[in-house]
Amino acid sequence: MSCANKTLAFNSQEIVELNIRSIHSMRKSYTELRLTKNNSYSTAVFYDDIPKTEIVLKPESGWSDFWKKLSALETSCLPDSSELPDDSERVDENGSVYHVAVLDGGLYRVQLQTGDISCDYSYDNPSSHIWPEAKKLQRLLNFLSKEFKLYHALGRDF
Repeated sequence: MSCANKTLAFNSQEIVELNIRSIHSMRKSYTELRLTKNNSYSTAVFYDDIPKTEIVLKPESGWSDFWKKLSALETSCLPDSSELPDDSERVDENGSVYHVAVLDGGLYRVQLQTGDISCDYSYDNPSSHIWPEAKKLQRLLNFLSKEFKLYHALGRDF
């Protein structure tokens, strides 16, 4: 079952797998944060492919509070950016039309599996978009970066 635009509560006893991958265009590399919750046991592993790195992490607020805060963000399942309207045409304060073009940046892919619900969505350069969904993804990336002290490790786009 797809879960686009649904909010999941992560404080239950069900199994949760959440992967967030940041693909960097200039480095031609990626970083990834993998979160797993299995009943009362939780893990977080951060991967970086240049240099090859794998680090086990714990959230700053502790696992119980972490899952509650993550649920409160209401960012678990968003539509894929390909399903959203083109937002590259903008109008400035003088009424002039201009186009936003990003020449460098990153792609963020979020994959979530819990029970019979799964979702998979991606956004390129979320800070360059005006969609509310892109702002939600930025909040999620900010939250994870602070909780796991991964400042800029998930990308520099937020």
